[in-house]
Amino acid sequence: MPTKRSGPLVGKCPKCGNNIVLKKSFYGCSNYPECKFTL
Repeated sequence: MPTKRSGPLVGKCPKCGNNIVLKKSFYGCSNYPECKFTL
């Protein structure tokens, strides 16, 4: 299943290994809602 992106990639999620992307006002896992990791 393709991951959903909202902005530039900033790294890999330590919980699930997918990409961390810039959402509107925070960084979060592109695998949301299955993974809820945020920075």
